[in-house]
Amino acid sequence: MDLPRHGEFGFLSEAEAARLRTFVPEASAERGIEVTVERGRATSGASRSLGLAHLAAVCHNDSRSTRSWRSLVDEHVDRVVRSMDGPQTLRTLPPDRVAAQLHPRFIPGEPKLLKASR
Repeated sequence: MDLPRHGEFGFLSEAEAARLRTFVPEASAERGIEVTVERGRATSGASRSLGLAHLAAVCHNDSRSTRSWRSLVDEHVDRVVRSMDGPQTLRTLPPDRVAAQLHPRFIPGEPKLLKASR
């Protein structure tokens, strides 16, 4: 039986995506961070927004089944929290090193984000 697929993460079923959307705020709250999950992103206040595509793919590709997802989310949130507390790479690297490490990402359905800037 084919389950309905999630719009943002086509490799997840709607039920799997709902499970992931539940785990992210729970894990974040346990670390003292309140987040809202919507449209494939977790946001904390106006200043922080985190895409969930990578986490969704990690969960989907884990061979242990959905029972392991909560621990994967916990590990992911721990890494995010550590990176927020650590040095900000974009502020510490010289501009030429930052530019060398950037990779363009095109997001279908968001043409306003594809504007060229000078």
